[in-house]
Amino acid sequence: NSRSWKCSSSGVDLEDVLRVYSTFTPNYCKGAFAFVAVHPVVGLIVARDVMGIEPLYIGINGDETWFASELKALNHCSWYNTFPLGSVYNGSFFTTIEHFVPRYEKDLFKVLRNSVEECLCVDVPWGVLLSGGLNSSIIGSLTRFCDRPKGYPVLHTFSIGLENSIDLIACKYVAKEIRSVHHEFTFTVEEGLNTMVEAVYVAETSDLNTLSKCIPLLLLAKHVAASGVKTVLSGLGAKEIFSEENLFTGSIINKCMRSQGVQCTVPFLTSSVMDMASAGVDKERMKNFLKDCVPKYTMHTIPNAIW
Repeated sequence: NSRSWKCSSSGVDLEDVLRVYSTFTPNYCKGAFAFVAVHPVVGLIVARDVMGIEPLYIGINGDETWFASELKALNHCSWYNTFPLGSVYNGSFFTTIEHFVPRYEKDLFKVLRNSVEECLCVDVPWGVLLSGGLNSSIIGSLTRFCDRPKGYPVLHTFSIGLENSIDLIACKYVAKEIRSVHHEFTFTVEEGLNTMVEAVYVAETSDLNTLSKCIPLLLLAKHVAASGVKTVLSGLGAKEIFSEENLFTGSIINKCMRSQGVQCTVPFLTSSVMDMASAGVDKERMKNFLKDCVPKYTMHTIPNAIW
């Protein structure tokens, strides 16, 4: 309805809250987000980040519009689909979130470090997912230069793969160099096949390419949750934003982790890093920067992992 919203305790109009809400725009949101906000006066605002990191779906059932973070919750709808990336819906029509405004930043280290530090604003046990490649190694390495959460200063790293995998060997070297408490897990092909049905349910897709990424992530998520870690940082997105390749659906890693109660953040896809990428940063400067902050082993073995 259109009645005024007042505090029940003091009876004071929440005019400031209403004014902020009515003038709010998702263009000011940073990083990954997907939300549905409803106000009795202003109305409805639904928005999703431009990279599609957070899952969000929309469905129609008669004259009702439904939103959910999982597609399976909209099975009762006559029509449903993925909520468009980088869009805002006000109950009547969709608009597009404005593109990032390029801001040339000379201090590349500061940009990435601040991005990682933003993701470390947590008050729960945290860690970093290592794949053995350059992108995740950058994230793990940058945590050495950041203010870590009070009470949780120790870096924990997690990796998973088939036994004797070269990726696991690389992860060990990286973990040793950044001095993390490393947790390595292995799985067999049979365990992977046995997880297929659960992976289809969690990822909500039957695409084999997506499931091949989802299965180890889902198995790793269970180990991370069992260890007590609640938030993990991922190197997802670096390759795509700097080489302009198609982005692997970021919502998949979120679905896998959150199915086990673990939050996953992606420092490479925060707005500050996106601005840096859209400004056309010289790749040679980026490589020189990486040499200063990335473990030497990774830089030596995989020098062109991003480009």
